[in-house]
Amino acid sequence: MIELDVLSAAQTAADEDAQAAAGQAPTWRSRAGRDGALGALAQNEFLPDAPVTEADEGTSRRSFLKVMGASAALAGMTGCRRPVETILPYARKPEDVVPGVPTYFATAMPLGGVGHALLVQSHEGRPTKVEGNPEHPISGGSTDLFAQASVLQLYDPDRSRHVWMRGEGEPARADWGAFVAAAGRLRAQSGAVAVLAEPSASPTADALRDRFLAATPGARWITLHPHLDDHQALGTQQALGQPARPLYRFAQADVIVSLDADFIGAEDPNSVWNNRQYAASRRVDERGSMSRLYAIESTMTTTGGMADHRKAVKAGAVPFVAAAIANGLGVSTGVSPVLAEDMQPFVDAIVADVQAAGGNAAFVAGAHQPAEVHALAAALNGQFGGGVVEYLATGAGPVEPVGPQLEALVRDMQAGQVGTLLMLGTNPVHTLPADLGFEAALAEVPTSIHVGLYRDETGQRATWHVPRTHYLESWGDVRAYDGTLSIVQPLIAPLFADAHSDLEVLNTLTTGRNNAGYDLLRQSARGSLSGPFENAWRTALHDGFVAGTAFASLGSGGGSADLSGLDAPEADAIELVVRTNPTLYDGAFSNVAWMQETPHPVTKVTWDPVALVSPATAVALGVDDADRFTYDPDALDQADRYEGTALDAGKNYASVITLTVGGESVELPVWVQPGHPDNSVTAFLGYGREIATDRAIEDMNVFGRLNRWLRPGSVDTDVYRAGAIASFVGMELSEGAPSARVERLRSLTGAPVTAAVERTAGEYLLASTQDHGSMEGRAIVRMATVEEYTADPAFAKIEGHYVEDTPWENFDPLWGDQNAASEDPRIGEALYSDNQWGMTVDLNACTGCNACVTACQAENNVPVVGKEQVSRGREMHWLRLDRYYVGTDESDPGMVTQPMMCVHCENAPCEQVCPVNATSHSPDGINEMTYNRCIGTRYCANNCPYKVRRYNFYNWTKTLPLEVQMQSNPYVTVRYRGVMEKCTFCVQRVRQTQQVAHIEDRPLTDGEVVTACQQACPADAIVFGDLRDATSAVSRSKTSPRNYAVLEELAVKPRLTYLARLRNPSPALAGIDTRFDSLDAHHGADEHTEAEA
Repeated sequence: MIELDVLSAAQTAADEDAQAAAGQAPTWRSRAGRDGALGALAQNEFLPDAPVTEADEGTSRRSFLKVMGASAALAGMTGCRRPVETILPYARKPEDVVPGVPTYFATAMPLGGVGHALLVQSHEGRPTKVEGNPEHPISGGSTDLFAQASVLQLYDPDRSRHVWMRGEGEPARADWGAFVAAAGRLRAQSGAVAVLAEPSASPTADALRDRFLAATPGARWITLHPHLDDHQALGTQQALGQPARPLYRFAQADVIVSLDADFIGAEDPNSVWNNRQYAASRRVDERGSMSRLYAIESTMTTTGGMADHRKAVKAGAVPFVAAAIANGLGVSTGVSPVLAEDMQPFVDAIVADVQAAGGNAAFVAGAHQPAEVHALAAALNGQFGGGVVEYLATGAGPVEPVGPQLEALVRDMQAGQVGTLLMLGTNPVHTLPADLGFEAALAEVPTSIHVGLYRDETGQRATWHVPRTHYLESWGDVRAYDGTLSIVQPLIAPLFADAHSDLEVLNTLTTGRNNAGYDLLRQSARGSLSGPFENAWRTALHDGFVAGTAFASLGSGGGSADLSGLDAPEADAIELVVRTNPTLYDGAFSNVAWMQETPHPVTKVTWDPVALVSPATAVALGVDDADRFTYDPDALDQADRYEGTALDAGKNYASVITLTVGGESVELPVWVQPGHPDNSVTAFLGYGREIATDRAIEDMNVFGRLNRWLRPGSVDTDVYRAGAIASFVGMELSEGAPSARVERLRSLTGAPVTAAVERTAGEYLLASTQDHGSMEGRAIVRMATVEEYTADPAFAKIEGHYVEDTPWENFDPLWGDQNAASEDPRIGEALYSDNQWGMTVDLNACTGCNACVTACQAENNVPVVGKEQVSRGREMHWLRLDRYYVGTDESDPGMVTQPMMCVHCENAPCEQVCPVNATSHSPDGINEMTYNRCIGTRYCANNCPYKVRRYNFYNWTKTLPLEVQMQSNPYVTVRYRGVMEKCTFCVQRVRQTQQVAHIEDRPLTDGEVVTACQQACPADAIVFGDLRDATSAVSRSKTSPRNYAVLEELAVKPRLTYLARLRNPSPALAGIDTRFDSLDAHHGADEHTEAEA
């Protein structure tokens, strides 16, 4: 048996010395793991609660007999036959539909005022999977995690189903016809009309808006962005005279400066393009050089984790650091900031590199930074970014700050001067600051109309609520980030009859007519499509976009900026920064189960809001010690500080703080974030929700109720049973979920606010995957500088603990000619043996954006298990993103992300221990799972050194609402309780492609088989293909000197290998920025204690 040995202290010290000798910096996933405080948790194969069911925890003989007796009494029920249901074939088969063969349609997803071009898979009229449109100039065939999750949002059982009307009493159900009739009467009502709308990228919607405003004299239209103001539009308007949008071609950049911008994070409106471009700038072998990224940011982000140099500063201080850089470059800012002593060398290095870049520099301002910073970025790009940055004229009219507009609107609402308020796709009751008083003012408006996917906080308080169609159910158009026009075409009829699109609702309110969205879109398209209309229309539908419709260029920027109106933050005051959520966006995806269970890309926290603070601030607030809890830490199996939490049997219990701003307070559990600036708290949008659901909440069946009676407190495996899942996130806080609503504390300008912080009594369970599947103590992640790589291309080859001192080369691959197995006719002549599949993952390109995780979940029917089960280490994701901090200083660590899934070992330890051959090797080298053989011994998981196998402790899918079941991929088996599962290299895609090639009597071509994670990855970090084809992309990738196998010393011969991470540090900061310094910079080989030896 080959298994991952538990390293002793002496072996760990030897490994550290070997890594130090190879120039590798120390890596750690958590503070407890770094300090060795995990103890037995790190040595055990699983978390204490993971390998057992609740039934095993103290089950008495009496309880066992009760359960068995009840089972016997109910056994006869299983003999009853199911009701007979008759299905009929098509009376007339739809054109181009072959049962069992999916069809694909081009469409686009609007989000945050930007369209995302997509290609959607449909099975007999049922959308199941979203991909990027490969022909689109921005998408390039990739997606972000929000696009992947949007298909589950379509089938969300808590989406609004009916029109609701509030009269004198409680709201009551109505229908679309009643709303259309009421819309005709609204135009005759007195009082001003106001509209609060989300950002629009639709030319048709813009035209309808203009018609609505023309038909309603005096009406006001206010656009609410996730940060309330569109700081980018305001800033570019200051610098360039009109709102504009910067397009960054990072592939040509030599120097990139991020001014608190997480431009490769999923919440960026152009993250797919930015990821691809940034990854191209880091491919030193193809490019001949590598870009250098500087990040100045107010919290640890994926962009900061990829940076060559990073500085953590308060959000309010970012404009002044930017001003110091501009002043050094000779660009006037109106201020002369005095920098901290450790910041000046950082600024000097940026100035020198930008001047040397010769026009190939880029400055990127964060979405929540004030307009002045965006104006300064435009000015700097105009002088130093001519080869990288292009500003695009969006055609939008002049923009104004939203704060004064909202204050005036609320005053008029309170005075009874607003007769009708229309809220299109917005939720102002939830998103606006509490001190504005919007909720109380809404009650004074005679007619308020809310249009949204959910009957949310605003929908429950409005006089009319109209359910909104999902983009996969509606017709429309939208412009991509670069302005390319895309057609939004439905994949399915609206699931709920009352649901209508924004176009239809706005048209009804404007004209009183009930026109279909299709007709409205075609009428608008006649003015934008050239040539014969029907031909142009069909081409646009087929391609998904209209070529040649991008925005006009305004050049690389220019203008000037004046930062003299900004106030520097107080050094000792605690600022609160509210950011868009990398998994929930602004709350739009709060009720999507995939997104709640997707780990935050940095903290790895799921299912809960947290307040991020630095280690030093945690100590100052008294929230960093385990003894703050009400229970006795000495009685715990393990108790120590761990990101500001205490460990109890592998679970993280955090202290809770109360944040108070202007008399309003929220409660949040604390997560201590390495690399976070001191005296700053970061919180995220999207929590504290109150969503009403129209569906009937089904009670448990008789078996579930019996189990709950026999075993109080037992697990409910249905995360949907209680109602809208977003309404139960944060319920353990003192006032329930709404107490975590940080939106009510933010300012109308989106600027950081000063907050009073105090610790609250009690503790809070947080579910974090941070240390799940830990393999620390070994050289898992390998990295070097470009200079070191040039001097020693084989730096990634580190000697490890080889089995019986047998070198790697002595183990021939199973697909090699020297291996007898390939000569066995049972294998060599098998149908699929012509191909041998393998994969590489480039750590220099992977940013940890989570797109691959969500794509895998959508493709392979991976279930959601809920917060309690995640805290037990039972999450089911086949692909996890291991985030490692680098260095020894927790106040300023580096960061690297490594995707980890089944590596499909040639000498697979799991296959050797399965007693029923449920896991086996396919002829083409895939480590397969045969689910109906698996009896759940879990020997394979225990023997897997990579900890990538997932066990179904419960039947997670048996009680899923029917709507959710509609998303399932019919090509992938839905697993059941007691079965092990894992990554399969998307074998269903492999087999489908092989079968088509076999029927057509031809060999497969390279790139014809694409896995779900590979297809979604916006950075092209994942390469998959045939290892037998020496010219394939994966074979060429494996010849890179950076190629290495994780845990190669075990000689399990993984088919998935990694390309080591590279950095491009500035020589000017050598000895100053020591985050990535190797182990020997911190201790020598002889400094280990005698106990370790």
